[in-house]
Amino acid sequence: MSLLSDKTGDILKGIFKDFCSVKGIKNLLIVPSYDLDSDFTQYAENRKALLDELIKGVDPKQQPSQLTSTVISGLSYSFAWSAGVYFGESAYSPIEHALQHHELLFGHAKKFSRDEHSVIVFVIFPWSGEKVFSFEGTKRTFFKQLGDHFFNDYLGSADLASKYNRKFKSSILAANVTRYLSGIVYLEDKAITANTPDQLNIEASYRWNENAINPLFGTLFDNRLNLHGAFNLNTYIAES
Repeated sequence: MSLLSDKTGDILKGIFKDFCSVKGIKNLLIVPSYDLDSDFTQYAENRKALLDELIKGVDPKQQPSQLTSTVISGLSYSFAWSAGVYFGESAYSPIEHALQHHELLFGHAKKFSRDEHSVIVFVIFPWSGEKVFSFEGTKRTFFKQLGDHFFNDYLGSADLASKYNRKFKSSILAANVTRYLSGIVYLEDKAITANTPDQLNIEASYRWNENAINPLFGTLFDNRLNLHGAFNLNTYIAES
């Protein structure tokens, strides 16, 4: 089980906190504008450079209203030095988002079983999930496409799994690794919005791997999910 959170947003929040600490600022709202479907790893790899850019480029005495990053294209900031209305602008494509993020599944490969069904369960909370998960169509398109890329894109490829996860020490192919993941389940935990304490309020959806060595189609687990109203992403027609 893993938390499917806004990794880029979390990285930027950490940078903003460090920036305010260095500058001795107690209260400052920084509103970032960036492509929500961009690869979060570029933010992780450039964290120090992004922090240095803010420290050197923003003088609290001058109180600039905006700063455009030269480290990452498409990233900019608005600074709320005083009370008012501030907003950021972002572009998003669920298909591009899935393409950029599906490789993270290789990071979970140690959990895959060769002999039994393997399922990755992603949990999404309203307060920590990607901002775009508030929209039904884009959300389901992302969920489906994430599985589509991982389950299908590497078939027939000669790429080693170590290309996508350096922890692999063997010569196993990426295509073979993807076949050991039977499926992905997404649990959207909305318990905080429940009307009564005993209301579970969790929405489930799933994407099964049709190329899996241990497929889940027609299994007891598959039937139970359907019985409880889980959404079948295999039959979903993704938005283009």
